[in-house]
Amino acid sequence: MVPNWTERKLIYMPIDITWIAQMFPAAKVVSPSDCNEVHFSNAQDFLSCLAVFTIKQKPFRPQETSSSGWLFRGHWDATWSMLPSAHRVAQPFEQFGFALPDQANVTNKEYWQKMVEREAFMLEHFQTLANTFSLPCDFSPSIFDELAQMRDESMRSFYEDWEYFPKSKWYPVLAKAQHHRVPTRLLDFSDDSLLSAYFAASKIWDDQSNNLQTDGKLCVWAFHQNDLKDLHREPDVNRQSENWLKVPAISQRGSNLSSQRGCLVLHEGANNFFEANSRWPDFFQDGGVGCDGDRKKKFFKLTLDQANAKEALVTLETKQICPVAVYPSLDNVTATLRYRHWLTS
Repeated sequence: MVPNWTERKLIYMPIDITWIAQMFPAAKVVSPSDCNEVHFSNAQDFLSCLAVFTIKQKPFRPQETSSSGWLFRGHWDATWSMLPSAHRVAQPFEQFGFALPDQANVTNKEYWQKMVEREAFMLEHFQTLANTFSLPCDFSPSIFDELAQMRDESMRSFYEDWEYFPKSKWYPVLAKAQHHRVPTRLLDFSDDSLLSAYFAASKIWDDQSNNLQTDGKLCVWAFHQNDLKDLHREPDVNRQSENWLKVPAISQRGSNLSSQRGCLVLHEGANNFFEANSRWPDFFQDGGVGCDGDRKKKFFKLTLDQANAKEALVTLETKQICPVAVYPSLDNVTATLRYRHWLTS
């Protein structure tokens, strides 16, 4: 059957709010909104729309490459900010024994220095313990040399080069730690929209307590990399850099990062940014041109009621998106068997 003119037009239209509204009549465009926000009333339309993003690109641009398409991030709570795990709470490392001082009692410079110190020593402990039990962790002797110098210098005056933390030598272990639940300053994205939908919805599986509230909305954020001029693929040597870097972390076969089609993003001048602004940079609003009020307009926000999360997971399971697919291990083979039973219960 040959599609009519309207259908052909929809097929070749670039993705935007108008396209989504015409393709999914039951979806609701949220207005006013500070981004391109669409709410879906059912999981099937929500996932169908997301699936199209990965195969339907924006109009071709000369500078576009195979690595500059769409990126996605799933949030259980659609109100969450876009901050790395180490920058979301006042005490990200307290549970590991590395408490930070109260921000009100120190200068901004002293605070970011203490943050870097806690991050570095946390990574040292992560590497040391993993290496002790012969677990792969991208062990780097040069990092330990740098840590020894930092420990010695921090007793007198802070090792000034840590303004640049983390240097490229830290990227592999940072990526490994990030994907094994260590708070870091890396922000996770995936180039697979459906994997991001799994992360948005799987909270209902991870936390099966009666205390989990399901009266809000979950979401998947999407943006096209060519729309953010400050998303760089090469490190910036400028101390005052306000750019975001796509971290060139090594993704080994069978690793969490590889299985999740992951992309890690880092603000290169986060320490200086904190010193000047008393807060950490937010991916939504802080970039290479400073605080950009229109930056968030470049993002798509697709939302779904949390009450429909399990329905979404059932559909994703038919595409083999499940615990062992995103966290490959024999333990998660067993977990996935429990998960499949839970989905049908």
